[in-house]
Amino acid sequence: MASIAYVTNSQMIEYHRINGNRTMNFWRPSYTKKFADFNEGDYLFFLVKTSPRAKEKALTGYGRCVKSQTMNFKQMWETFDKQNGYDTREALKEAVLKASKSKTLPEKLNCIYLEDVVFFQSPVYLSEVGINVNSNLESYIYLDKEDASVTSRILQIASESGVDMWSLINSEEEEQIDMQEDHLLFAVNQALKQCRTHIYKEWEQKKIRKMMKKYLEDHEVEMLSSSGMDGFVVKDNQVEIIVPVVYGKEHDDTMQYCVGHCAMIKHLILKNCPYEPEIRFTFVSDQDISLISDIVNSSFC
Repeated sequence: MASIAYVTNSQMIEYHRINGNRTMNFWRPSYTKKFADFNEGDYLFFLVKTSPRAKEKALTGYGRCVKSQTMNFKQMWETFDKQNGYDTREALKEAVLKASKSKTLPEKLNCIYLEDVVFFQSPVYLSEVGINVNSNLESYIYLDKEDASVTSRILQIASESGVDMWSLINSEEEEQIDMQEDHLLFAVNQALKQCRTHIYKEWEQKKIRKMMKKYLEDHEVEMLSSSGMDGFVVKDNQVEIIVPVVYGKEHDDTMQYCVGHCAMIKHLILKNCPYEPEIRFTFVSDQDISLISDIVNSSFC
């Protein structure tokens, strides 16, 4: 899971904040700097200049990427309408022209559709988490490139002041917006990303991905780690990690690996989370894995 801070049009962000929008189309000219690593489920933070005299841009909120696609201007307006951040097509066109280096409408625009958008009650400055950004930055930076805990620290600072009350009041959704669950979701993602190492051979990995796909479909589990070798569910401060098991010739080695793998996952989740959630492990296999389950879930869960 990646997190980026993107230099964002403050007028567009203010429109979404005032209207309490929880979804939005984050558009940008398609010729701008390409993403090396940004996928579905990753977080995009809004980096804006909070006032004309501000010496440093600040993070004012974020959203979770659902999909990314390329469209021309006409398609973008017809598809997303006011979710583009402007009331009228003319106002959006003016904003796109202003963002375009050639001052003409780009042939294509990159559209990143965001859900679960949250706006902070107070801005978070990158300098607060030890990141210095060039004032001439035009596009984005990866937040966790040098330090895997940066996003967690940002969410912790933002949680202390809470969600922007105006956007909360004006949101059409009645759900309680809680950054704590997003924080936990990110911690789980990061833990699984850091625990990618597997003892399984290539043919065993193919078998595992097939087992995991079927398990996720049968149990309606939506979240799969980027490696495709683990799955997870985060809800109400509870975490369920789904771990596949394939026994090879060395039965004991597989068991020791699984126990250690789960212990490291739990350690990393707690390291990057400011509170202690309930964590349990579910094992998927075509063989008897009751012993592994008993050891893991009774010993350190």
